[in-house]
Amino acid sequence: MQGQVLNCDQARLQIAGYLEGSPCPALSEHLSRCEACLDVCVQASLRRPSDVSVPGHFGQRLLARLPEAPPPEIHERPWGALVAAILAAIVAVALCRNGEISFLAAPVVDALRRPAILVAVGATETTLSLLWLWRIWRECR
Repeated sequence: MQGQVLNCDQARLQIAGYLEGSPCPALSEHLSRCEACLDVCVQASLRRPSDVSVPGHFGQRLLARLPEAPPPEIHERPWGALVAAILAAIVAVALCRNGEISFLAAPVVDALRRPAILVAVGATETTLSLLWLWRIWRECR
C-alpha cells in the first residue's frame, strides 16, 4: 500500500498488522491526521498482551523493600500567612504616613474612635488570634 491514501475503514483493517510490526506508511500517515483512528489504534494496543514477562519473585522483592509504617505526617505551619499580614500592615502604615491613601484611612480612624467599634474590633482580633494559637498548639501535640 505504498503511496496510497487510506480511508478510515481501510486504516482500521491495517491496525492489527501495524501493531504486530508490519510497516505501513499509508497507515502512519492516516493516523497522523485522523484522531478517531488513532484512538482505535491506541485502544487496540492497550488490549494486546504485553511481551514483557515479570519474574515470579518480583512482587515479593518489591513488598520487602517497602517501609513497615508510613512516614510521620508533617504539619504545615501557617507562618506565611502571618508574615504576609504583618508586611501588609507595615505597607499600609507607611502609605498612610506619606498621605498617599489618607483619604481611605480617615473613615477607618473615625470609626475606630467610637468605643463600641474599637471593642468589637479588639474582640474579633483576640478571638481570631486565640483560635489560631489553639490550632497551632493542637498540631504540635
